[in-house]
Amino acid sequence: MSILSKIYALFVYNRTKYSGFYAYAYKSTLIEGTIMSRKCEISGKGPLVGNNVSHANNKTKRRQLPNLRSVKITLEDGTTKRIKVAASTLRTMKKKAAQAAAVAS
Repeated sequence: MSILSKIYALFVYNRTKYSGFYAYAYKSTLIEGTIMSRKCEISGKGPLVGNNVSHANNKTKRRQLPNLRSVKITLEDGTTKRIKVAASTLRTMKKKAAQAAAVAS
């Protein structure tokens, strides 16, 4: 059983903590000795770089950040861990979990 299918089965979505622009509000922080980046830990989605283009065709750099949500997963030893997951990945996980439940029943 792959780690991704385990996460499909074990994820719990934490809806209470986040407003719409939480990912934009904080820069990368140092937590438990590792740098937490703005990147989905499952799909690997990260920031994209592009240009804002004005009507006068002036171009300025911009970043498009992924819509990250914090998810608690329960590991096999019973401990819980928070990971950052893109909202689109959460939708896919919910869909795959529903399909797996339909096949199992």
